[in-house]
Amino acid sequence: MLPERERRFADRPPQPPAPLEFHLAALRTAGFTEVGTVWQYLDDHVVFARR
Repeated sequence: MLPERERRFADRPPQPPAPLEFHLAALRTAGFTEVGTVWQYLDDHVVFARR
């Protein structure tokens, strides 16, 4: 399965990772009223969202 995926996407440039603020804004747009980071280590984050 992975070789097929690699073949299909071989000609596409890699996508840059989306910043944390993008994810938080997307959660707000989806209707979550409380969003934030509950854990962070360097560039890794765990986010929390509540409706």
